[in-house]
Amino acid sequence: ATFPKNGIVEEGWIGFGILFVLTPAVAMMFLAFLTEARTKQLDQQLPDALLLISSNMRAGATIDVAISNVSRHSEYPIKTELDKTSRDLVSGTVEDSLSNLADRNSSPVLKNTVELMLYGIKSGGKMADLMDDISHEIRMTSNLQKEVESQISLYKMFLMLVVMFISPFMLAVAANFVVLTQTFSGQFKSSLSGADLPATVGNSGLAGQLIQKMMSSENKAEIKVQDMIYFGYGMCVISSLMIAMLLGVIENGKVRGGLKYIPMFLIISLVVFHFGYSFAHELMIGAFGGLFQ
Repeated sequence: ATFPKNGIVEEGWIGFGILFVLTPAVAMMFLAFLTEARTKQLDQQLPDALLLISSNMRAGATIDVAISNVSRHSEYPIKTELDKTSRDLVSGTVEDSLSNLADRNSSPVLKNTVELMLYGIKSGGKMADLMDDISHEIRMTSNLQKEVESQISLYKMFLMLVVMFISPFMLAVAANFVVLTQTFSGQFKSSLSGADLPATVGNSGLAGQLIQKMMSSENKAEIKVQDMIYFGYGMCVISSLMIAMLLGVIENGKVRGGLKYIPMFLIISLVVFHFGYSFAHELMIGAFGGLFQ
């Protein structure tokens, strides 16, 4: 009997299938991170932009002129949004222009800001004072979020480390260990079947009965190498989905907030399991290969 070969290497189509499935996932992950980075940058720039707009309005400028002036001295991405809003104000109303600003962005902070500004316009309130208050509230909320993120960052890193590296590698080691145990058991039964039981053991004692039972068992429930590999892949997928949803709940209280992590978790965990199986396979051959010759 010999230690089974690496099933992943023999089944090359598995790696090709993983690459085919995960290539679109990489693109989705890249776009999701770009969108999130842009949204965060927009939220950080919004308080300063509101203060500048309110200052222009206190100096006598109308809201369309104030937005146009601020857009000239702003940076991406809020400059792009203010430029579009300024162009909308030329041919449309203030309400429609601000609504378009909120609709084309996914930032909840910006959407809430626009809603408050529209309410202030309809109620006839002082827009400059309202923008100052909104800017102050955004800064306070941002500082509070940073404190919360700093407290949960260690938990997030630990969960990411487990799902992407520790769990896949342990699954790879476990798969090889199961195969090793079954191979050793088969080799042990083969050696017993070709030799007589020691006289000191006998056939009536407990040890003799156990050995006889082991020799006579057909082991119909033997686990195949490919079964363990498929089980490892499945566990990587399940754990990636569960941890991603958990992170979404931790970050913003919504499961869909963790969907952006799924492609990254899937790619890294499957790759770690793929190469971890090969690495553990070679280690066990080097350590126990002499037992199966």
